[in-house]
Amino acid sequence: MQIYDLYPKNEQIIIDQMNKLFIEWKKYLNGQLINGYSVSDLVFDGFYPYYTNQKIKMLYIGRESLGISGSNYLDILYGAYKCNRVANKSINLVTNSFHNLMFYITYGIVNDFIEWNSIPCASKLTDSFATINGISFATINISKYSNEANEWKSDWNLIHHFAKTTSLANTNFYNRQIELIDPDIIIGMNMFNYYKFIGQLNLLERMENIDVYTIKIGDHEKLFLDTFHFSAPSKHGSPEFYYYPIIKAIQKYYTKKT
Repeated sequence: MQIYDLYPKNEQIIIDQMNKLFIEWKKYLNGQLINGYSVSDLVFDGFYPYYTNQKIKMLYIGRESLGISGSNYLDILYGAYKCNRVANKSINLVTNSFHNLMFYITYGIVNDFIEWNSIPCASKLTDSFATINGISFATINISKYSNEANEWKSDWNLIHHFAKTTSLANTNFYNRQIELIDPDIIIGMNMFNYYKFIGQLNLLERMENIDVYTIKIGDHEKLFLDTFHFSAPSKHGSPEFYYYPIIKAIQKYYTKKT
């Protein structure tokens, strides 16, 4: 069964709209890709099933996918999460903090900002993940290229080329994709130079370990939090760098009107 079949009908309508947007995106990028990439190599992303059922809808913005050229990011990661292994390693390991932090943070936020130590480990959350009884979230990458270098370092040349080329289109594809996803809160991961390609930012406050903005998505202002990259090796996924600054900012600035 493909992940599409797991979405409720109301979300399948959104996925269909996003697929049409991706077709437009591919048409625009055709002939403008680099390093031997073609449009068939692009990796598209979005949200997991039952995302729209969440009390607070979370969108996480990463840099790029790794080693999955031409695949559906959500299909690949959904299967990995359900097996509790990403890149052949336990989802709970600090080396998979990019993934397990999305589980921990989402669970903590939708469960009234409970203490970090009360949040179940990611492998305890994956069975109900993306079901009507579990958490779900959205995740997109700035670059729809997949880094095929077989190493953890980001390929900034690829990321920049994709973002810059995309930004020259008449349609703001990033903004339109996020408008379709319609998150309540957006979490960026230390990529400030690229947020300008998404939408207009307004700085609200620089708090400890996090910067707080609003960003214009379509006709609405969304709360946008910029934090350390979730896989930053020096931060070890520690809650003082991620979870607690995020919930502090949300508690101070988030309302449904944002």
